[in-house]
Amino acid sequence: AFAHDKPIRKLAIADGLVWTVADDRTVKAFDPLTLAEKRALPPASDDVLAFAPLPDGKRAAVGPAGKLLATAGWN
Repeated sequence: AFAHDKPIRKLAIADGLVWTVADDRTVKAFDPLTLAEKRALPPASDDVLAFAPLPDGKRAAVGPAGKLLATAGWN
C-alpha cells in the first residue's frame, strides 16, 4: 500500500512536507513533489486524535486516544 495501510484521517503541511495521520496509528511526512516518505513515527499504542509538527523540525506533538499529549521524534 502507498503511504499507509489504512485510511488517512488528518493532513497537515509544515516544514515543507505533507504530514499524514492514518487509522494504522502512524504519522508520516512526505515530500510534496515526489511523494517520497521523509519521516515516520512508530505506530502509536492507540488512535492518534491530535498531531502537530513542532518548530524544531525534529519532533511532533502527538495525542493518542486515552493518553496525555506527548512528543515524539525521529532521526
